[in-house]
Amino acid sequence: MAGTKRVCIVGGGSSGLTSIKACLEEGLEPVCFEKTDQLGGLWRYRDDDSDGLASVMRSTIINSSKEMSAYSDFPPPKEFPNYMHNSYMIRYIEMYAEKFDLGQHIRYRHEILKVVENHDFDETGRWKVTIRDIDKNISFDDVYDGVMVYLSTRRGCWIIHRVGPNGMPFDATFLKRSWNTIWRSIPYSLLCYLSENYINNRFNHEIYQIKPKHRIFGQHPMVNDALPNRILSGTVELKGNIKAFTEKGVIFEEEEEEREADVIILATGYKIQFPFIDEKILSIENNNVDLYKYVIPPKLKHPSLAFIALAQPVGALFPIGEIQARWFALLMSKKAKLPPFGDMMADIKKKRADMAKRYFESPRNTIQIDWIPYMDEVSSLINAKPKLFNILLTDPGFFWHCVFGPCLPYQYRLNGPHPWPDARKTIMTYKDRVHYALKTRYSSRTKEVVQSPGFLKLVTSFLFLILLAFILSVLF
Repeated sequence: MAGTKRVCIVGGGSSGLTSIKACLEEGLEPVCFEKTDQLGGLWRYRDDDSDGLASVMRSTIINSSKEMSAYSDFPPPKEFPNYMHNSYMIRYIEMYAEKFDLGQHIRYRHEILKVVENHDFDETGRWKVTIRDIDKNISFDDVYDGVMVYLSTRRGCWIIHRVGPNGMPFDATFLKRSWNTIWRSIPYSLLCYLSENYINNRFNHEIYQIKPKHRIFGQHPMVNDALPNRILSGTVELKGNIKAFTEKGVIFEEEEEEREADVIILATGYKIQFPFIDEKILSIENNNVDLYKYVIPPKLKHPSLAFIALAQPVGALFPIGEIQARWFALLMSKKAKLPPFGDMMADIKKKRADMAKRYFESPRNTIQIDWIPYMDEVSSLINAKPKLFNILLTDPGFFWHCVFGPCLPYQYRLNGPHPWPDARKTIMTYKDRVHYALKTRYSSRTKEVVQSPGFLKLVTSFLFLILLAFILSVLF
């Protein structure tokens, strides 16, 4: 592969694998270094603190439904649960790697120690990477044209649940382009008011003493189906901040009595840091980091360093990492370009200002994104944003599914680089796969059927949007 650009990928987890695939699609040579002896990253459960790396808990279930969390050209098996346990998640990741033969590009038991600009960086954009072979306990340097780094990422909180209306997945019910249009058209305070009232219909956050001071969209919401039941049955008690630790337990604020505790879990969250990258390249302060579209350091002369999945979306992270990796691969292959430095910094500052208006100040709230707007934003950079107007004119029934159905990741393989021929069919048969996973009582399962939404339903939906737009224009 002489003359082919080589890209170093740090980590063989879910985003590392999709980064390998994105590089291969653009004719690049990916070399992925994984610290452990298996792929999968955090989603591979470990009984012990293996290699100093964290993993999911034995009981962890994904917070986003399987169809919304899917890779854009590889839907999870229809028999997998709609909210997958970590054992299903790691199997899905393994199947993705097997399907596209990604494992051959991973070097296991290798650790990245340092990433610095190569001596010819100004001319080439290349990086010198120091790597340690863990088994042989030796370090060596290698030079790469690009580097991709990936992450998989004491107040009250707003709690949403996995099960939405009519038993459908909650995220797929509300992460729709139609809803997104409405949400972005009404005042933020009204949006919060309506959403909080909807959430409180399941359980009143104030009565349960879990209502926070911030609005529902002022912090990343918590997804939990069990907590209200636990509080109601007395197996979980809510307390305030810890005032003091004692030999046998703790004393809470506004209490004097010691509460005995066998175990104390410090749920302190994550700190954004990349110890192998010099602060001159990327400076991080209180989890604030200057990255264009949360991916590219804007001050570099060449766009050859990317941070993949360094975001906290209201929605699934897998598709975010994938669309970012596809964009970076196009940048590396010179099929896409960055705007001028001033424009990138203006975009970073605007995002930070918008975040400050909406979220309360906290190191946790520095990389928040809204799923549909962000996916559309990045996909438009590579011409992969769905061409909805063209779809409306040529395929009205499919348009209905794209706008009034869930905004599935497969939409971003309808057009643009490396489209997926089965994207339309996969979107149209979404409900069949959701329902199939629920039919565990029967020895034979219903055959998948592609259903049309019907002309009357389509016209009704259009009239609804037109009426809503008119009312909003009059009121606001």
